[in-house]
Amino acid sequence: MFRWYQCASVCYVYLSDLLCAIGPEDASLEHCRWFQRSWTLQELIAPRNIKFYSCNWDFCFSKSHASVWLSRIANINIEILQHEKSLTSIYVAQKMSWARFRKATRVEDIAYSLLGIFDINMPLVYGDGNKAFMRLQYEIIRSTPDLSIPAWSYDLTSGYEYTIRSECDGTLFNTVLASSPDSFRGCHNFRELQNHSTPDFSVSNRGVQIRAKFGLEHSSNSAQEVFPVCQFEIWILAIKVRNVGAGCYVRQDPMELVSVAPWQMSHRFMSNPILLGLT
Repeated sequence: MFRWYQCASVCYVYLSDLLCAIGPEDASLEHCRWFQRSWTLQELIAPRNIKFYSCNWDFCFSKSHASVWLSRIANINIEILQHEKSLTSIYVAQKMSWARFRKATRVEDIAYSLLGIFDINMPLVYGDGNKAFMRLQYEIIRSTPDLSIPAWSYDLTSGYEYTIRSECDGTLFNTVLASSPDSFRGCHNFRELQNHSTPDFSVSNRGVQIRAKFGLEHSSNSAQEVFPVCQFEIWILAIKVRNVGAGCYVRQDPMELVSVAPWQMSHRFMSNPILLGLT
C-alpha cells in the first residue's frame, strides 16, 4: 500500500468529521480522526500530492501548501512531508514516535501499518495481538544497523507484559523491545549518534549481538553499566543494562534513559560486543 500511495498522481483525503472548509492553521484540524488512525500515517507520508476535503467535499488545502501545519499536528519532520529527505535518513526511534497514540481497530494493524515506513516485508498474521509489533521490531533489527530501537521509555501506568521486577531490590528489567509505538512518544527529537562507526549486528534466538560502544557511567556513589543508543542535542542517551549471565544483558529501569556527556565517551567507553536479550 505504501508504494501505491507513493506512486499515485494525487490522493484525496476526506475528513468526515470536519464540518466546513478551513485552513490548515485552524486549531480544530488536529482533532480530526484521520490524524489519529494508524493506517493514515503512511497515507500522509507517502504521496507527494494530497488534497484535503471537508465532510461536504469542500476543498480545504493541499499537502504542499499545509506542510508546516501538518508537520506540527503529526509531529513529523517537515523535510519528510516535503520529500526533501528519505525515510532511510531518519532514525528508527524517531519514526516510531510518529505512530505514538495512533489507534487501529485491530491491534496487529498498529504494527502492519508501519511496514512501508520501515520498508519491511513480513507475514500479516491476525490473532498475534501485541506480538505483531514485537515481530516488526525484530525484522527492523535484522535489516537496519540502527541503535535507537531500545531508546524508548516505559510508562509505568500502561502496564508491560514483558517487564520483570526483581524480588531482591524491586528493580525493573525487560527486553530491548517496546510494547507499542506509544513507548517512543518522547523520541521525536532524537538523532543518530555523532562520530560513531556503524555498529555490527547479528541476530539469534538468544538476542542481538552488537559490537558498539559500551561502558560505565559514574554517579556520586556508584557505577552503572550503560549502552549508548542515540543523541539529543549534545547529550548521548544510553539505556541501563545488567549482565544476567552467559554474557547476556537485559535492559534495567526501562522508565528512563541515562544522559552521558560526549567527552566521557572516549575514555570510559570501549567498543565491545554485547548480547542484548530480545525475549
